[in-house]
Amino acid sequence: MTDPPQLYLKHHDDDFGNRPIPIGPAYWLSPSIWLDAPHSTTDIPQVAGVRHDLYVKPWRTVDGTTPAAIHITTWICDPTTKVGPDGTTLDSAGGSVGRRVTINAGATFPLAPVLVDTWHPVSADFDVNQGHVCIAANIWADGSTDGDAQTTGFLDVQANRHHAQLNIALTGARPPTPSSPGKPGSIPIFTPTQPELALADSGEGRLYIREVPPEEIFGLVAKEHLLRNKHVELETRPENESQDRPPDPTESRHPSEPRHRTHLRAGAGLVMPEHGIKLQPATVPPAQIGFEGEDGLQPEVPFAPQPGKAKVDRFVCVLDKADPLGSVHEFDVVLATDRDAMAGGVRILVVNMPWCSCCF
Repeated sequence: MTDPPQLYLKHHDDDFGNRPIPIGPAYWLSPSIWLDAPHSTTDIPQVAGVRHDLYVKPWRTVDGTTPAAIHITTWICDPTTKVGPDGTTLDSAGGSVGRRVTINAGATFPLAPVLVDTWHPVSADFDVNQGHVCIAANIWADGSTDGDAQTTGFLDVQANRHHAQLNIALTGARPPTPSSPGKPGSIPIFTPTQPELALADSGEGRLYIREVPPEEIFGLVAKEHLLRNKHVELETRPENESQDRPPDPTESRHPSEPRHRTHLRAGAGLVMPEHGIKLQPATVPPAQIGFEGEDGLQPEVPFAPQPGKAKVDRFVCVLDKADPLGSVHEFDVVLATDRDAMAGGVRILVVNMPWCSCCF
């Protein structure tokens, strides 16, 4: 018997709705969720006090017309608490109720991305887990077993195809002016960071480091995160789109996907123009990786997560001398517990720079 068509949200580009997500791939980098910043000529969002359009791209295991209305709800929350309505949610994005839109019955898949919220972050949002928050999304259909409203509890992104999560980092950059649009939302990647990890449901766990396989390195979402740094630019810019064009805050583009993602799909590379360096996926393994401890680098460490206090020992990566400049390494710091082999984690990108090796 053929299963009925099912709605789903992607956890990576090649996701076709199969669940549970296997242990290994990061599930908190959904390409089905993104923020579009109409104020920015570079389209890089997450700046205080300005508008951010929150889009969700729904998918269905079989294309065609839907017999029932479809609903999408989003929340923005602290990932060190619960991801979803019962976690620490941002009031500026609807709090525990979130934001909801309805797509009327008769919609035809493949469906265009849906504008769920016009979000204006406030200064208090940057105090939540130091600005490291996640966008959570849920999709469901009326009168069926195709998902549910999920008004309480938390999302189970790994097991439920109707749930998705995108972790982001808010920044305190000032909004750009039309005369000097700049590149808002730059994240300082050139200082070591201590990753924040999702809260396990119970008990102490352990942190370990997973080196991302070569076929997963330098994906679209990773490139987008690199592009948020002020030193990184698209190698080629689209024709007829000038950096000097004054941004229009009232413009509503309703893009099929973020503009920079379209250019990346078309083959645009990433460069650091002031150094003449092109970023490329790493081909030389690091010389050492681990957590910094009293007895040197450790491959794993015990960890008991606490809401809002999810700091861990410093992650250290020593690159091989043969590693070329511009190489991008990716690692997952994974939280494992007795209950969940992958209860949470964070993706770390390490870039080999002329003066240092840096991560964010």
